[in-house]
Amino acid sequence: MFYFSERALNEIDDGRLATSTATSSGSLGLHGLSFGRSRALAESPGARDQVDFALKRARKSGRGIRRDGWSVQNAGEVFDLMTSDLHVGIMPFMSFGHHGEMEHHVSKIRAFWATATLPAAAEGQAGLKLIMVGSRDNVVNKPWSGAGEDGLEIGFDYPSDPGPIGRLLSWELELGDDDSIQKDIRESELWFGAPRDGEEALRASWMTDRARSALIRDEGYAQTWERRRPFSRARVTGIARDIWRSPDQENILLARPVLIQDMS
Repeated sequence: MFYFSERALNEIDDGRLATSTATSSGSLGLHGLSFGRSRALAESPGARDQVDFALKRARKSGRGIRRDGWSVQNAGEVFDLMTSDLHVGIMPFMSFGHHGEMEHHVSKIRAFWATATLPAAAEGQAGLKLIMVGSRDNVVNKPWSGAGEDGLEIGFDYPSDPGPIGRLLSWELELGDDDSIQKDIRESELWFGAPRDGEEALRASWMTDRARSALIRDEGYAQTWERRRPFSRARVTGIARDIWRSPDQENILLARPVLIQDMS
């Protein structure tokens, strides 16, 4: 098991909320800050069984589980599929509230990030770019949240601020109690308006492309957002967040990961 989010799983099978009693703590993407949260189940070898059971219960209750990314049409839909060449790592942000990569910020904002391109559904059509945004604390047995990760400096070509995906990051990193971040979100939406359908997906795609070009060669810097070799084959279970479809441009599915399992 590589990644498991109990919080996201609870949204698929809300019956688990009544029986779950696990508690623990994690850094939740902010270096130096900690919050109450379960980590025991995320490290359990039964995480896959928990996801399988939750999906089974969801199907019995009439909730459709999509078996390929192209069949996902709306935010909130759940998918469980196989993909190849899945790239995973950490996406840093220069500024979000009082946090970010600048020296005067009180802590770092670095989210778990994963992306793969699903095959085209029809000849001549572009593939579907799957982007999943979560918390690095959900990476089982390799949280990338220690001194080694936090000591890496980040180049200025990485995304400056979350913009339209601010609410997604706030939810995944559990930053709802941080006044500076909530103020940033409100001011962004006041200035630009609440994100419309497809805008979060487009922003996440732009961030992925920009980060891929931001290669820093100096010693002590993160050379790329990726933190390991891509998975040649992986099972991914997730909840759709936003969708962008275009007949003559890229197609994007932005999602929150529930489970990522190496099937190589």
